[in-house]
Amino acid sequence: MSAIGSKSRSNEEKSADAEKSAVKTTTMGSWSDARQMQDGWRKEKDKLEEELAKTRRAKDQLAEKLEDAWRAAEKAEETIGALEKSLEEERKASERWKNQWESAEGACKEIAVKEFERIFDGLAR
Repeated sequence: MSAIGSKSRSNEEKSADAEKSAVKTTTMGSWSDARQMQDGWRKEKDKLEEELAKTRRAKDQLAEKLEDAWRAAEKAEETIGALEKSLEEERKASERWKNQWESAEGACKEIAVKEFERIFDGLAR
């Protein structure tokens, strides 16, 4: 009986060892799979962080361009205001010159008429 018992124990031990080995293999396989998944996630995370950094840089560049455009628009508004003011001053000056010209022209006509009348009266006498 002892021979049969030891043989049977030996089979049980072999079965237990095989089960332990299977568990180790499964555990190691799961561990390896988990590591691979973790590495994949890490790579994906790194990729997303890189894309986020690019997006942030692009956003910052766009914000800078918008600020530059805003400053240029403000400067253009100031320039337009100055040009409108200058144009109004020129219009007023032109109106003054026109009025002076018309006044001088009227005075010249008046003088010419008086001169003509003086000459004509002198001839008529």
